[in-house]
Amino acid sequence: RGRLDARRTLKSLVADLRYIMYRGKIKTEVTDEKLDYDKVIEDLVALFENCSDRGTISTICASKDWHDRIEGLKEILHGVIKKSTLKYFHGSVYWYNGKIYVPIINDVLYRALNLYLRKIGVGNSDILQGLKYLISEVFRSLKLWCMLDPTFHIQAYRNGVLDLTTRELHPFSPDFHVIYLHDFDYDPKAKCPLWMEFLKTVLPEKESRHILQMYLGLCTFDRGKMTDKVENCLMLYGNGSNGKSVIFETVSGIFGKENVSGIGLLSLIKGGDERMRNIAAIDGKVVNVCPEVQAKDISGYEDAFKALCSGEGQYGRKIGGNVYAVRNVPWLIFNMNALPKSTDGSHGFFRRFLYVIFGYIVPDEMQNKHLAYDLRQEYPGILNWIIRGGQYLKKRGFIFPKSGNSEKERLMAMGESNVTMSWAYARGIRCSASVKGELFTWIKASELYDDMVKYAEANGFAPVDITSFGRAMSKLGFNGESRKRTSTGMLYKAYCLTEEDLNEPVPVVSDMELTAQDLLDRDVEYDEDDL
Repeated sequence: RGRLDARRTLKSLVADLRYIMYRGKIKTEVTDEKLDYDKVIEDLVALFENCSDRGTISTICASKDWHDRIEGLKEILHGVIKKSTLKYFHGSVYWYNGKIYVPIINDVLYRALNLYLRKIGVGNSDILQGLKYLISEVFRSLKLWCMLDPTFHIQAYRNGVLDLTTRELHPFSPDFHVIYLHDFDYDPKAKCPLWMEFLKTVLPEKESRHILQMYLGLCTFDRGKMTDKVENCLMLYGNGSNGKSVIFETVSGIFGKENVSGIGLLSLIKGGDERMRNIAAIDGKVVNVCPEVQAKDISGYEDAFKALCSGEGQYGRKIGGNVYAVRNVPWLIFNMNALPKSTDGSHGFFRRFLYVIFGYIVPDEMQNKHLAYDLRQEYPGILNWIIRGGQYLKKRGFIFPKSGNSEKERLMAMGESNVTMSWAYARGIRCSASVKGELFTWIKASELYDDMVKYAEANGFAPVDITSFGRAMSKLGFNGESRKRTSTGMLYKAYCLTEEDLNEPVPVVSDMELTAQDLLDRDVEYDEDDL
């Protein structure tokens, strides 16, 4: 054949092959359900027909002017698409399958539209010449009036659609923009005794279990629409054989593997085009569970890390696409075997970390290698446990409880990066009053510095010189009226610390008792199983 004929023939064959390849039953990316594209096309044609006015179509087809016929068909398609259950989201067309919205390839829509035009009596010549214009009009209609808007607190289960914030179960409906069907039922009465027993073994401290429960409970809220700002990330800290992998597999099963990403921390905060592609990869995910994070990964990228944890808008770019704003950053969980190290020694950096310490190592003879599989039977009960965690946190004003183990790790992490801040928190020294009329003491800077050096040596931290100590104290607020220079040297205005306290042995973090009464729990009614 000639080159032109060969090119046309090849183009036609490619189009046919693309459809044939996809017409079988294949898995979609966002659901475990399989699509029979022949059935989808049949349903789409019937859907288009039901949304059509045959009388108006006959009048349009009877026109002798080709342009009038095409313009008329464009208006018909606008109305059809508006009435249909087709939606548009992130560059893909979605079709409502009776339970959820699932993505369909564009070739399926082309073929359905072609068959529909033939069934309503449009001539072959009009279809051949006008299909390109009509298809573009269909996509324009989808982008203008049929945008899909999935929300994280509305989820579909086998027995209906659940609002996670109200715990109200609704029948399936195209009004709910859900794109994932969880493979278990929602049961408000379901319990999870095996899960609770496992948690009490690997996390014997109640406050640690509550931190885990409440952070996972955040995943039941739509972060992009929350009025309360939560700036924390969850750090699962500990060596192997301690249950972290079981928690990861269970979280992935509860929220759906397609809704949980596993991009490494450094890939999300290190600048450049690669970072934007990684940010695009976590867009739309409920939670990102980072694999083992190295202690030095954060160093040098503290600002990017703080912005990511705070849920501030990020920029993403898919391969071949344009840069776009990601406004719903997923919640972040990290696995760590060593404390994070940073050049940023500020309180704003360290307050973002919620540590859950896995200090118990399960002996080999007691390990249940199929525990994650056994827990699948308790998914409805574990989901209830997670939902309760979200409600507890909301009643606490989205302020997490303090764990003694967590606070110790926070002080240790501070000591590695900013020993002065760690010492100040361990000693309890403040630059301002916490209540009206609180007494203060003027203490020599040299005495405070000597105490900090003793604290560093007792806890294995590297002490800093007195100049660096002064700069760190300024960042803690000890400036202006909180310090003064005298003939005997610099004095600091100290609250909650006296010279007599400095005569006491310096705190050793590992021996400190940091669990205190939590006043925020007064308004929280905990389920008995969670205590």
